Amino acid sequence: LTVQRSDGNVGIGTTTPVAQLHVKGGILVQEQNATAALWVRNDLSTTTQYPEVISSNYAGSTAGYPIFSLLNASGSYASPSPPNAFNYMLGSLQALSYDGSIYPAGAEIQFRTGGAWTTTNHAGEIAFVTVKTGEVGNPIERMRISNDGNVGIGVRATSALHVVGDTAILLNV
Repeated sequence: LTVQRSDGNVGIGTTTPVAQLHVKGGILVQEQNATAALWVRNDLSTTTQYPEVISSNYAGSTAGYPIFSLLNASGSYASPSPPNAFNYMLGSLQALSYDGSIYPAGAEIQFRTGGAWTTTNHAGEIAFVTVKTGEVGNPIERMRISNDGNVGIGVRATSALHVVGDTAILLNV
């Protein structure tokens, strides 16, 4: 642990911190009995800010790319087991905003299983969920990309593109 007296920067794993907290190496945020969280937050209400989570990779001439992973399993950390059902939630990205009382989700991208997972089956699906204008707390799946590549809008896809609802489709081929 290094604390630079000149600027107050703190370094963990480095003797030359270049930010208020500079960690060289991995970080583990762990909670035993509640939700573990890592927050990136802007409290400056007088200026426009864009809090970011950035993953960067400077691989030079070698391969590599940034990854944002959502890791989920049944069982426990000491004894994990694979998801054993179709449509099991692997993880999600949610967009939430304050409504005067709470922070409900207005939209969500869900990552789900396309069946029970085994060492030979990792079928995954992506669902897009939104809340309709004028409604509260009623998120509905609007579109899904299934594990076989089919796309369903308003319905679970049974063909390459399956649309249900008032539809106007314009294709320029």
